[in-house]
Amino acid sequence: MNKAILLEGLQKILKSWWTMVAGVSLGIAFATFALQHLPKTYQADTTVLVIPPQIPEALMRSTVTDDMSMRLRALQEAVLSRNYMEQLIRETYGEDLSAEDVDGLIRSISGRMDVTALRIDPRQGGGIFQLSFRDDDPVRVAEVVNRLTRLYIDQNLRFRTVQAAGTEDTIRKLLSEVEETMKEQEAEIA
Repeated sequence: MNKAILLEGLQKILKSWWTMVAGVSLGIAFATFALQHLPKTYQADTTVLVIPPQIPEALMRSTVTDDMSMRLRALQEAVLSRNYMEQLIRETYGEDLSAEDVDGLIRSISGRMDVTALRIDPRQGGGIFQLSFRDDDPVRVAEVVNRLTRLYIDQNLRFRTVQAAGTEDTIRKLLSEVEETMKEQEAEIA
């Protein structure tokens, strides 16, 4: 029964082949019209590699848990923070905006921005995240992604510099303690 219905439907379509041609032609015409008149949306992506400090754990115990998923969540909040967004808006849209315009732009940009973790390596503590932004202006898309990436890298550099200074101080203290212990042992031996 089903075969008979299928064959009958196929025969009707073949007899009126012009309906198929008209359907395909209308579909192509509609798609062409849509491509010409619908707004174009551009997307820019950047990928950032996050690697942990390279100090062996046996030498220095981490005082802060270095869970990469927590770190990437904090990174997403930092990238979408009001401080970053205000800097971005001043540089991209200009200085002469009202507070209401700035708030609206922050909501708009945050809604069109994605920060996603692409890969997390739990053994080494590193990971890769991607920052994406969509807009109707291709130049603005690139500027927003590049500027937010630079802001993150600058902030991360400052954080790592402070962290390295703290590590250096700790290692110097350990060195002086070991030197004093060695002097005491040498005095006992002498």
